[in-house]
Amino acid sequence: MMRTESAFHTGFVVEDVEAARDHLSNHLRATWTPVEERDMALRGPDGPMTVRLRFTYTTTGPHHLELLGSVPGTVWQASGPGHPGTIAAHHVGLWCSDLAEESRRLAADGAPLLVTYDSGRDEVVGFAYHRLPSGLLLELVDEARRPGFEHWFAGGPFPVGGATPPDGGIGTGRATGGADR
Repeated sequence: MMRTESAFHTGFVVEDVEAARDHLSNHLRATWTPVEERDMALRGPDGPMTVRLRFTYTTTGPHHLELLGSVPGTVWQASGPGHPGTIAAHHVGLWCSDLAEESRRLAADGAPLLVTYDSGRDEVVGFAYHRLPSGLLLELVDEARRPGFEHWFAGGPFPVGGATPPDGGIGTGRATGGADR
């Protein structure tokens, strides 16, 4: 069973990752990982897909902020009318010690699986997004990935590898920004 103390980040979908990062840096004195840009092989209710994601996390915690670039037609699409620059929390990310079981439990409780890594098998791998009946999105992240993320938050490279599947399930790509932001 998940608990609130498992929450480690809150994600925001934004139109411009660098602009949002710079604004938060200036106003919250936040420091950030480099902006990562990854082509990710994913699977959703309509089958496999490849999505290019751009994202960054604050480096200090224990609770981190994540900024993700909007990807139209996906779970990461900026939604709703509003004023330019207006964003709201997109999801809450939680470490999960038994990703497959927790994902099955959420789906059985009416929170459908929206997306996970596409391992080539019909299973949940690395992370899973579920939409609760209230509309809130939960991102379950395999606890086995925690050391790699903590190393990244401390200034190391993005955690490619060391988790299932063999490439860590995070796709290919590169960092595009400075950690000093």
